[in-house]
This record gives sequence, structure tokens and C-alpha cells, in this order.
Amino acid sequence: SQEGYILSPDPKNTMRARGFFTKIGVPASALFLSAITAPVHIKSSEYPFKGGAQVEIIASAHVTRLLDSGNHKYNDGNYKDAIFDYNKVIEIDSQNFEAHYNRGDAKSKLDNCQGAISDYDIAIEIDPQHEDAYVSRGICKNDLGNYKESIRDMHVLIRMNPNNATAYFVRGNSWLGREAYRLAIVDYNR
Repeated sequence: SQEGYILSPDPKNTMRARGFFTKIGVPASALFLSAITAPVHIKSSEYPFKGGAQVEIIASAHVTRLLDSGNHKYNDGNYKDAIFDYNKVIEIDSQNFEAHYNRGDAKSKLDNCQGAISDYDIAIEIDPQHEDAYVSRGICKNDLGNYKESIRDMHVLIRMNPNNATAYFVRGNSWLGREAYRLAIVDYNR
């Protein structure tokens, strides 16, 4: 597979995209590029019109619409449908932090903490400095009774931001689960 262009909203880029697709054998009749209205990442491997090849277009505007749709569904309490939209985003852009993180939150709401933890793991791999991902993963680990791992996540978070009160609260809950009452009280008082 060869990389194409990163195109930004500009009429010249529509012409570049047409040229790129034509170069790899996509017939003009298959192109519906009137104007590029959002940044687009074009990647080519093979396209069905020429030697069984395919062209992937990842358009950030489409991803944004799917994320917005998923977020509205999530806010309405429709977690399964929100997950469906987040899955679509991840199919398009497997490195989309927001889709992994939000899908983890939706899974957590459906009491699928193990699935949520998997999504938070990926979200943290994508953005290791995102505090909310550590908090959410720690809460899920705590809910599953994995107090030691929850405490470990909160230690990491507290090192990143010693003023994160939620991290102390979650860690306090985990200490409480381990029956380390004095440590729980210390964290609750921070």
C-alpha cells in the first residue's frame, strides 16, 4: 500500500485528489469529488477497477459526524447505538482516541467493565497523558475488584497531576476494597 496525500479544504486539493485517483486507475465516472470540505487522508493499495485494488478515503468530516451521532446517543442513554457509531469511527480510524474512550464509557454504562478496560487501554496507548482515561479505567478495575491495578493507575495519574482530586478518591475506594482503611482515609482527605 502506498500513502497518498493529506488534503485540506481548498479547491486546488479537489483537483489533486482527482489526479491521484486517476493515476492509480480509478475511472473518472467513479469519482464524486465536487469539493473537499474537510481534511482528507488518502491511502491507496489496490482498486477494484484496476487489478483488484482498493482506495480508502478517511474523511475527518465523516468521522466527526459519526462521533457526534454516537455522543448524542450516549447522552440520551442509548449506549448500544452509541457503541455502533463509535465502532464505525474505529473502522475508519483505528487511532481515534475519542472513539475508543467514548466506546469504553458506553460499555461501562452497560456494565461491560472488561470491554471498557480494553477500550481505555487503547485510548491510553494513543494518548498516554489523558487523565480521564486513567480515571475511567481505574474505576472499572475497582468495580471488578482489581484494586491493585486500580491503585496502580491512580499512582500513574497522581504522578502526572498531583492535584487530580478524582484520582485520590478512586484510589481511596480501591484502598477501601483492599481493607487498607488508613490509606483510604488519607486519600479521601486530600
